[in-house]
Amino acid sequence: MIIEQEATCIQAGRLLYEAQDQEELSFTLLDHFVRNAADPEQKVRLMLWHWSTMQNEDQITTLLRVCGSTYKNLTESKKHPKFELTDYHRLLAQQLQSAGYISSYSEGKNVIRMNAKQR
Repeated sequence: MIIEQEATCIQAGRLLYEAQDQEELSFTLLDHFVRNAADPEQKVRLMLWHWSTMQNEDQITTLLRVCGSTYKNLTESKKHPKFELTDYHRLLAQQLQSAGYISSYSEGKNVIRMNAKQR
């Protein structure tokens, strides 16, 4: 099975990232691709491209935790991590707020701050 072959998953993840594939994945496959993506930006973009794959807060939490320490702070109650102001961070903030995962976000000159809700 492809899930058990890390090198294959890494290559498939690169192909998905490069092609910006819009096909819906299973959560298990998305989780594996995100875990094996080369850097946090690729991880977040994969999440955003396949947002509808995540069915609940636990799945969002799982993927945010593998994106890196700053993203992990979003999973902890009342944290207010700052991110570089980019198109993908803005879209992540919008998606997280729409899903009720964060309470709010605000943009500064070069940063976007996301406010984790109380859990």
